[in-house]
Amino acid sequence: MRIAFITNFVQHYRVGVYEELSRLQSVDFIFDSRGSEWYWPKTLGTSKGEFRSIQLGNIGTGKFRIPLQLPYLLWSRKYDAVIKGIAGRASIFLSFVTCKVLKIPFVLYSGLWGKVNTRFHRFAFPIVRFIYRHSDSHIVYGNHVRDFLLSQGVKGDSIFIARNSVDNDTYSRAITEKEYTDARSAFPSAPIRLLYVGRLTPDKGLNYLIQSLSNPIARDAGLLIIGTGEELEAIKSQCNDIKEADRVRFIGHVPTKNLPPYYAAASALVLPSIITDRFREPWGLVINEAFNQGCPVITTTSVGAAADGFVRDGSNGFVVAERDSAALATAIGRLGSEELRLSLGARARRDVARCTHHQMALACNDAVLYAVAARGKKHLI
Repeated sequence: MRIAFITNFVQHYRVGVYEELSRLQSVDFIFDSRGSEWYWPKTLGTSKGEFRSIQLGNIGTGKFRIPLQLPYLLWSRKYDAVIKGIAGRASIFLSFVTCKVLKIPFVLYSGLWGKVNTRFHRFAFPIVRFIYRHSDSHIVYGNHVRDFLLSQGVKGDSIFIARNSVDNDTYSRAITEKEYTDARSAFPSAPIRLLYVGRLTPDKGLNYLIQSLSNPIARDAGLLIIGTGEELEAIKSQCNDIKEADRVRFIGHVPTKNLPPYYAAASALVLPSIITDRFREPWGLVINEAFNQGCPVITTTSVGAAADGFVRDGSNGFVVAERDSAALATAIGRLGSEELRLSLGARARRDVARCTHHQMALACNDAVLYAVAARGKKHLI
């Protein structure tokens, strides 16, 4: 079976999934972007893997890039099914319409678990909802996305969960004593070592995390921030304003392959994301990365991995309401118990071991087989 998998670009964490899927089916990965999206740090770049790929040209740039050759490509190569990621305003419309005209089974791959509230998205949502309802099957990040699709009228048996994964072998590797010592020395001197890894942007809720450090309950915590972004100076200013600058350190970008020692040295990873008009955290793959080193996570109900149930409050981490500094401080204070930290971390390791590139590829394959069978039944009617 020949499959076209259309998405924006190759993120480093998707290489293994694409390679696994290529072993199951004959797949052409078709990319309509070069990684210039607003949410993707330039420091991460794009990746390559052992799979067939096609890079499309576009008319226009940014949010309004139009891959005009896409319909011809789908027609000329006579694909048996198409998987299309939800990203790309023009490409999703072109892909969907082309598949319907050519009667190619269409599989929608989505991590969205709520409505985006910008002016454009409010205007376009009726079209998106139509695509939701008329796709032949769906691949989703987790139960939170499944529940959202069900609320939009999608049939439950057409939805397949491909829970997000990272390369577990890379992130669970043994850490040398020197690596651990060097990573630990990067943290502020405090009994509870908190770690944040990611973009420094308003939707990550870092201002609430910084504020939580001034709460007496979290007085034993220090925070290491890894990442870059537009909020860097504002966060530093906030630290100075509440006189907590000595408890927060910034070390900028760290290559993904060098992150495991920091997870090993941390008492917990904190991902305090919030919902904004344009953003709702689809998953939070840094959680998978941290879990692989037995590092528990403190996160919010506005993070996909928590909404799915992958992060479970009191089991492998703590889940608190978004924009709640007091709740964050309470969770941080609980990390003062070494016995609790070790228990949370042990369960985190076990839980993440079930999230693999192979299980993601199998779910994608199952969704394709369902879509092909569903399209065949429609032909018989």
